[in-house]
Amino acid sequence: MLVIGLLFFSIDFSIGKNLFAPFYNFSFNDQGLSLNSLYRNNSYSDIIPTTNWTIQPFQGNNFQAPYDFYLLRNYTANQTFYKKLFLQQGDSIKFWIKNNSSDCIGYCFMSDSPETYSKTCLNPGSGSIPFIAVKDLVPQTGFYSFLVQSTSPCQCTVMVNNTFYNNVSASNNALYCLQDTADVYNTFTWNSTGDVALCIIDQSGKVCAFNDNYFSLGDVSWGTEARIKKKFSLPSSLFLVFPSSDDRQITTDVYARCKNNLIWPNYFFNYSSDDAIQACPRNGFMAYDYNCFAWAGGWWFSWIDPTTFPEIEYNPSQGNYPLLEYWLSDCGYTSEGTTEDNSEIDVYQYDTIPAYPKDYSHMAIRCYSNNTSYGYGWESKIGVNERVMHPRYALSGNYLLTSEDQRYHGYGMVVKRYRSIIPYNQRQSSQILENVSFSEEENLLIDDKIFKNSISTENVFLPLYNESVKEFSLNCFNTVDMLQKIEQYRQLVDFCQSNPNTINIIYQKVRDGEIVACRLLYDVTKENNKDALESIRILNTCNNQTGKKIVRSLQSNAIAYIKALLYKEKHGSLEGFKLDETNYSDDSSFLSISRDGLVLKINYTIPKKSKVTLILSDHYGNMLDTPLYNKIIDTGSYQLSVPFEPTYNILFVTLIVDNQIFTKKIKF
Repeated sequence: MLVIGLLFFSIDFSIGKNLFAPFYNFSFNDQGLSLNSLYRNNSYSDIIPTTNWTIQPFQGNNFQAPYDFYLLRNYTANQTFYKKLFLQQGDSIKFWIKNNSSDCIGYCFMSDSPETYSKTCLNPGSGSIPFIAVKDLVPQTGFYSFLVQSTSPCQCTVMVNNTFYNNVSASNNALYCLQDTADVYNTFTWNSTGDVALCIIDQSGKVCAFNDNYFSLGDVSWGTEARIKKKFSLPSSLFLVFPSSDDRQITTDVYARCKNNLIWPNYFFNYSSDDAIQACPRNGFMAYDYNCFAWAGGWWFSWIDPTTFPEIEYNPSQGNYPLLEYWLSDCGYTSEGTTEDNSEIDVYQYDTIPAYPKDYSHMAIRCYSNNTSYGYGWESKIGVNERVMHPRYALSGNYLLTSEDQRYHGYGMVVKRYRSIIPYNQRQSSQILENVSFSEEENLLIDDKIFKNSISTENVFLPLYNESVKEFSLNCFNTVDMLQKIEQYRQLVDFCQSNPNTINIIYQKVRDGEIVACRLLYDVTKENNKDALESIRILNTCNNQTGKKIVRSLQSNAIAYIKALLYKEKHGSLEGFKLDETNYSDDSSFLSISRDGLVLKINYTIPKKSKVTLILSDHYGNMLDTPLYNKIIDTGSYQLSVPFEPTYNILFVTLIVDNQIFTKKIKF
C-alpha cells in the first residue's frame, strides 16, 4: 500500500454522533503520486487498439485494416464525483476523500490549464482511514475542477472547500493507453448519449489535460463531446471518461493517439487545421498501395481506379459512368434512392479544370459506414498520401484559384451518392482479386535489362520521373489519368518514346509496385501494342473455381502487360501467349502461428514459386521485424522460428506472396 505522510485517525459514524470532524484537524500532503500501484492490477479496461478491428474485404481474406489510433466503441461511462468552482487568486483550496472499501483518487486542477495547477490526493481504503489530501492557495483566478475516481465503483464522502458531499459516486471509469511526447495527439469522444468530460493523467499521477465541451475552431460541431488536442510534456497513460451532467450513465466511443494529419492547408482550402485528424499515415503499412476508390469499396491492398479500369482503358465505348456503377454495385452499394442524408459514399468530380473532361476525382466514406472505425464525420484516402478524417465537404473546392498556384484545390463537387444495399457484415462477396506475378525467368530477364541500362539515359529519366511522382503526390491525385496534367510527366513520356531503352527502367519500377510507373508504361507503349493490351483483357471474366468476378488491380494489370510485351519481344508475336495461372485463393489457412515459450512458430505454405515477404508489426502498425523480404521461395510448406518480445501483447504477422497479402493476429 502506498503511504506518504499519512495521518491515522478514526471518526465515529454511529447515529446521533457528529459525522465529520472539523477540517482543520486533518493534515495535508501535496506530494505528487505515482498511480502505478493502483492501475497496474488490471482494475482498468484497456483501450482497444483499432488494429484489433478487422475489415472484411470482399475477396474474403481476414485482413487487418491499417489504422494508427486506438478506439474503444460503446464504452459505458458511469457517474463519478465532479465539481467545478470559480476561484479567485489567493483563495483556499481544500480537498479530501473518505471511503473504507476501495482505493479512491482525487484530482484537483485548474480546468482550462492543468499545467498551471494540478494536485492529486489519495484515500487507499482502510478501516483506519488513512488519506493524503490537498490544501493550497489558488495560484490564478479561474475555474477549478475536483474529480474523484476509484479502482472499483463505490460511495464515498468528499469535502471541497468546507462543503461536504456524502454518499457520492466514485466510478472506476479509467482507461489505460500510453501516449508519448513525440506528437500532437487528439483524444476525443464521439457518438455519446449524453454530455461527457475527458481527463488525461500523466505518468507522474497528475492531470495534464481536461475538456468538458470542446470549442472547435473548425467545422465539426462537437456539441456535448469532449476532445483534447495537445502535445504532452510527460508521457500520459490514464484516461478518465465520465458524464459531466446529471446523467448517471452514458455510452460513448473513445479515440486515443490520433495524430494531426499532414494534408496541406493550401491544397484543401475548405479543410480547417482544427479538423485535421489522421486515420492512417502515408508511410503506414501498405498505405501507398491503395487509393480512395479502393478504400470506399473496402479494399486497402490494391490501387483501384474505377474511372479507368485496365479493361476499359483501351475499350472506351464502355464509358466511365457504367464502370463506376459496376464497381460499387459489386461492392454492395446503389445510387437508387440515395440522398444527402442517407448517403454512405460521396463521389466527387472536378468541375473547373481547363480543357479536361469532367471525370471522377475522389470518393469519401461516412463514419461508421462499411464497418469503419474513424470518428466525427467522413474519411478519405488522399491519393498516395495519408487517410484522414474530415467534415463532409472539407475536401471540396475548385481548380486554379490563383494564376500563381497551378495545383488543384480540392476535389471539385459531390456529383453522385451511394448507400448500402444490404448491411456490410451480411454481404457475400462477388469479387476476387487477381494477383499477377512475374515468373523466375521473367524476373531474370528484367534483371538483365536493368543491368544494361545506360547511365546517361537514367540521368535524364530519373529527375523527370521523380518530379512527376512528387507532383502526383502534392496534387493528391486519386486517378493515374491525372498524371497527364503534370508538365514534367508529359516531358517524361516524350523522352521515353524517343528513347526506347527507358522501358527497362519502367519495368523495374512497375515490379517495385510504383503507381506512376504503371501509367507511364501504358502511355509510352500503347500505340504500338494494342494487341498486347487486348491479350490480357479480363472484362466480365469469372473464376471457374470460385465463381467470383475477377478484379485486377492497376499494379497487376501492368505486370500482366509486361509479361505480354516480353513474350512478344522474344517470339515476335503473341501467338500462343497466355497468362500463367494466378492465385485466386480467398482463404488464408496456409498461414498459422503458435508460440513456444519466447519463440513464435510461423507456419506458411507457398502454392507456387513466389516472391515472399514476412512482416511482424505491433498493434500501432509499427514494423518490428522482417524475417523475409522479397525472397524467392519454392513451392512447399515451411516453418519459421522468430524470437518473441514479451513486452508486446498483440502482434500481427503479415505474409505477402507476390502481390497477395494475408495477416494473422496473435494475442498474448
